[in-house]
Amino acid sequence: MAAEYELRFLVALVLTLLIEVPLLLVLVSRFSARRQSTGFVVFVGMSASLLTLPYLWFLLPAFVPLVLLVPIAEAVAVLVETGVYAVLLSLPPSRAFVLSLICNAASFVLGGFLLARF
Repeated sequence: MAAEYELRFLVALVLTLLIEVPLLLVLVSRFSARRQSTGFVVFVGMSASLLTLPYLWFLLPAFVPLVLLVPIAEAVAVLVETGVYAVLLSLPPSRAFVLSLICNAASFVLGGFLLARF
């Protein structure tokens, strides 16, 4: 059972990175007033997901009732990643929030759809 959960986490992590990082690259080019290098944006996108997803899958379930897990996990991911984007990409918090919200919504919907088939 535990190995299956860990495998689903790894699949979810890969899907999150494959969905959010390219989307972040496109959005940063539109939302950022200054030019950001592609490699740095990829680093930031990967870092943001790697900073949130493991905690949301392995730590949060111990403290949050199952019925509230998804909304709280998504809210935490959006807020933490907003901070990462704002600081590392030098974006105003409102723009960083919109980026985070779009990226997380896309990976939640598309990743959830794909993960349900796995």
